[in-house]
Amino acid sequence: MPYLGNSPYTLVETLRKMPFIKHSKINKSLTINNLFCKGVLYYQEVEPGTVLTQTSMYYKKNVTFNIQYDQSLESDFYAITFVQNLRKVIKNDSSFNGFENKNSSWSISKPNALQRSYHNKDSHYIYVTFYLSQKLVNEYFNKDSFAYATTFQKFNNEASNVIFFDCNSKIKAYKLSQIL
Repeated sequence: MPYLGNSPYTLVETLRKMPFIKHSKINKSLTINNLFCKGVLYYQEVEPGTVLTQTSMYYKKNVTFNIQYDQSLESDFYAITFVQNLRKVIKNDSSFNGFENKNSSWSISKPNALQRSYHNKDSHYIYVTFYLSQKLVNEYFNKDSFAYATTFQKFNNEASNVIFFDCNSKIKAYKLSQIL
């Protein structure tokens, strides 16, 4: 299922326009219940350039998500995502760009990072994503007063477009081309 990932705003707008998704402006939510999955995404703009989303999704069938980017639209958001599996994992239920999501994981994605996630039938996940605009990242995270400024600058300057951290293993930085 493709959707636009240029920004959290285009994400919400893309999903809102899908005929099988119900949008509530009052609750700031998108709800889906179809043959493939059942879930809800809540979104909230914390301040301009900062958006928080929380999603609960149960997969009725095997589902793949591919983030697409419209080159004619601005794409300048970093995404910091926490994923928690709500059921005990006996076998791998999902993967993110080739890395297994067994119980819980974090990822940090640069703007325009190619991302692909797979979810097996009967898996159930909670996602919390904090989106930060490039302007805010430059303003706050690259300051010498930020404890990890050097580390963040190094990630920002490398070819890796995503850092993935399985809460039960080591941090892995990679390019999507290394996996495909």
